[in-house]
Formats: sequence, structure tokens, C-alpha cells
Amino acid sequence: MGIAVPSDGVLRVEVPRAKNMHRLMLATRSHENQKTRDAVLAAIERLELDTSHFTRERYVDLSGKRFGRLIVLKPFGKNKFGQMSWLCRCNCGNDTVVQRSSLVSGGTISCGCYARERASILHTKHGERHANATTPEYTAWQSMWNRCTLPYHEENKRNYQDRGITVFEEWKDFPTFLKYLLATIGRRPGPEYSIDRINNDKGYEPGNIRWATYKEQMRNRTNNRRITYHDETMTYAEFIERYRPPFLSASALRGRLSNGWEPELAISRPQRKRR
Repeated sequence: MGIAVPSDGVLRVEVPRAKNMHRLMLATRSHENQKTRDAVLAAIERLELDTSHFTRERYVDLSGKRFGRLIVLKPFGKNKFGQMSWLCRCNCGNDTVVQRSSLVSGGTISCGCYARERASILHTKHGERHANATTPEYTAWQSMWNRCTLPYHEENKRNYQDRGITVFEEWKDFPTFLKYLLATIGRRPGPEYSIDRINNDKGYEPGNIRWATYKEQMRNRTNNRRITYHDETMTYAEFIERYRPPFLSASALRGRLSNGWEPELAISRPQRKRR
């Protein structure tokens, strides 16, 4: 880019690439001569540059993809900065236009119905939420819904939403969820407990939730390795905890199981002593 004012008094502006427009504008702000600055701005207007070059946003077809409660229907167009907007349909049936960046960042996940529902829930007087604190049951209910509906956290999205893990529809109302808790598993037994799904491949639904410790939840993960012994299937950790003999270290027993040893042989053969 160059700015030159020759002897003939005609200002000439050279803009090699449109995306350097902001550099040209920056130069005019620091120019001491007011007339020259005004001439540069006028020259910029005459260039009629394509503003779509001012953004690095690439076109990616989002049609058919889901973001929270929104399904992308089709492109809607670009704004004056070249940013793409998309026509989306919400789960509630409303159509809305959302900017691409708001979709992919998780900033917009509904037509506005989710925020209204949350506001309604938070202002409902059920005695479980106060100005500065919430009960453990309310916190568990809130976390349960956030895992299955909010796309902000990639790990939650992968472990819950992408696997089709949902929350029982009637539990959208917290008093209904609390009523079920009190009638079945009760309130949280202690601070080390949180809500867990008994069958990890099913959602949060009646008959599939319990209060569990962190240790119990880790043993209930889908990627745990399991073994069957005495007609009972359990994780490696549970087997080691229950059947490891005193003469065998936990790491040695786990190694034997990982190498395909039969459970009975793995716990009966003495461990070799290192020389």
C-alpha cells in the first residue's frame, strides 16, 4: 500500500489487496494534513471495495446440522461485514436467523425459548433455590440438564448429546423431579455423592438414576474393561479390590488380566520376585 501526493495535487491511493483496507484507514488517522485525510477517505469510497474480503470466515455448509435446540435449514445471507447467517428451526417450532459464529460457539442454542424456560424455572418458588445457595438436589437437577442440552463443553457434547443421552421430559419441571427423588432414592446421602445413571447407555429417566460416589461413577464408565468371574461381570478395578491376594500387587494382577489370563489363574499364581 502507498499514499502519494504529487505536484499536480491529485491524490493517488494504491491498495494492493482489499483486506489491507484497515491499514489504509489507520494511515489516514495519523496523517497530519486534514485535506489529505479527507481526500484519502473519498478515494476509499470510490474504490467500492467488496467488504466480504474483510473477514476470514470460510463458507462451511451447516445445513442439517444441530446446535442445541436448533436445526439449520438453509443459508440466509451475509451481513455488511461478510459474516454468514443461517435460517434455523427450533425444537419449539419457531424459525430464527442466527449468525454462524453464534451457532458454532454455542452462544445461541434456541430461538429464545430456552432462556425463557430457564428464567421461569429460576423464579419458581419451590424452596430449593435461594439468593446465595441451592440445595444439592437442585444443583444435581441443573447439572443433569446442562450436560444434555448445552453444547458449550466439548466433552459433555461428546459423552452425552452425541450419544443421544437425554433427560426424562417430565423432569423439565424441578418439583416433579424432586417428588420422584423423595419417593425413590431420597435426598443426597452426603457431599461425596452426585446423580449417576445406572445403565450408562440410557438417559436420565425413572429407574435409571442413583446417588453414587466419584469412585462408583468411574467404575460405571463405558470405556471400562470388564471381566466375568463366578457368573458375575465386574470391572477390573472391582475384581482387583475384591479378589487380589496379599502376595500379588494390584498392578501385576491388572497386567495379567490385560494379557488375557483366566481370573482363577491370575489370582492363584505367585508373583515373581525381581532379582
